[in-house]
Amino acid sequence: MKFVPFEDITGIYETVFFPKAYHQFCHVLNEMRPYLLKGKVEQDFTAVTLTVHWVGFLDRSKEDKLALKKRLLITSPLLALKKPVISPKI
Repeated sequence: MKFVPFEDITGIYETVFFPKAYHQFCHVLNEMRPYLLKGKVEQDFTAVTLTVHWVGFLDRSKEDKLALKKRLLITSPLLALKKPVISPKI
C-alpha cells in the first residue's frame, strides 16, 4: 500500500494505492502533468482520502476522446453522414 499526495489549486489530497493499482500505474506517477484519478472517496472523521483504482492524464483523456470520435466517424458511414448540431450559447 502506498500513500501518494496530489495537489491542485484548492489543496492537497491524500490518496491510497493498493498493490495491484500501484504496480499498474506507478510508471505514470513521475510525470509532471495534470492527472485524472478514479476511485473511491472515503472519510474517516475529518480526513478524506481517495482509494485510487485508475490513473490517467487529463490532457491525454481529451485526446483519447477525440481519437475515439474520429475512429467512430471513419468506421461508421452513418455517423459520418450526420450533420453536426450547433447549439446556441445562452
